[in-house]
Amino acid sequence: MGVRSAQQPIFVGNDRLDVSSWEGNWQIISTNVSTSATEGTRYAPVRGDHEATFRLPIDDENAIEAAGLELAEVVPAIYFQTGPDVYDLLENSLVVSVPTQCDGTSDVPRIQVSVKGGDLTRNVYF
Repeated sequence: MGVRSAQQPIFVGNDRLDVSSWEGNWQIISTNVSTSATEGTRYAPVRGDHEATFRLPIDDENAIEAAGLELAEVVPAIYFQTGPDVYDLLENSLVVSVPTQCDGTSDVPRIQVSVKGGDLTRNVYF
């Protein structure tokens, strides 16, 4: 499906997170179904293999953990806002990376959360 990006809030379950940005790479795993009868390579979809990354300031030291975004946790539902009251819903994705950035130019430390996998439903009203 490609990459979607925005500066909209996301919801982890019912908890709103005001992220500075998010990016969703909605993609699939494919399998090669080429045969000797095909002129070129042919592929068929197998299943979704989605990834998302979002960035936010750490202004409450427990906000990330309270939202269930610790490393190696499965997140039941993340709603990525794509328009007024419209979201892409990623369910049961795994938190695979949680790097933290702190430098002299930032007013507060920032965190980047990356999730992988899960079931995607696009254009959900929430």
